[in-house]
Amino acid sequence: MKNILTGFYLGLATSISLSAPVLAENNASLILIHGANFKANSWEQVQSHLANQVNTVAQDLPGRNDHILPSKANLALAAGVVCKSMSEISGDKILVAHSQGGAVANAVLSTCPKENIRKIVYVTSVAPLNGTKVFSMLAETDKQSYFTGLTYDKETQLIKITDASVMAKNFASDANKEQLAWVKNESIDEPSALGASISMLNEKRYKEIDKYYVFAENDQIISYATQRKIAQGIDLKGSYMLSSGHLPMLTQSKPLADILMKIVKL
Repeated sequence: MKNILTGFYLGLATSISLSAPVLAENNASLILIHGANFKANSWEQVQSHLANQVNTVAQDLPGRNDHILPSKANLALAAGVVCKSMSEISGDKILVAHSQGGAVANAVLSTCPKENIRKIVYVTSVAPLNGTKVFSMLAETDKQSYFTGLTYDKETQLIKITDASVMAKNFASDANKEQLAWVKNESIDEPSALGASISMLNEKRYKEIDKYYVFAENDQIISYATQRKIAQGIDLKGSYMLSSGHLPMLTQSKPLADILMKIVKL
């Protein structure tokens, strides 16, 4: 399967953002996986704080900055893109997954099981087990909150932003004026195929990897109560708390970057 994916992705235009060279030779590269309705650039502020400390790669998932049909941009395809990107990077890797990206991080372990992934960091994220739905752990109130300002379009199979101002306030409840403007300008319609996928997880590999969770106390999309429920199903090595909404990489980028560096050094 890896050979097939490699041949396909040679022709796929993806966006990969690299920080400055690593200072310490034993530092792993951070592979940053974005959440629903956003792209790789959601990690830019975190990357700027980590520059000259650790190598970072932010990956656009398929169905956003390319010609992939929304119906084809499923979990398996997303995991394949991340695996292809990682295959071009030497050394250990640490997956850092935001929101829906947690499902992609878990699926990566099945798609490229021999990749030298050392840790997974879930940032207010789902972490579905093998054979479960991506959002099976979300409460009904979480789902209702997510669709405030968003609407599923059955014809295009996109979750479309119908009110960007409302969506921005909902996703980034702790944001300032400039940050809210960023969310309005940079958020995108989301292919629904990924969220509708059944999760893949190499359970043996999963047990071998150290896992961490970064809670966002004031998240209105994946509530703190839901985050705690998700985290209880993970054998965590450690956890951290931020007093942010759903987008700590935007509203609390420096504290989040500091947490990631602590995890790198553990």
